[in-house]
Amino acid sequence: MADHHNAAVVMRKMFEVEVEKRE
Repeated sequence: MADHHNAAVVMRKMFEVEVEKRE
């Protein structure tokens, strides 16, 4: 369960970084 949560956090972080790059 911890791994699944960790993966979700990493994916969200990467997604946010991509959004910042677009701006």
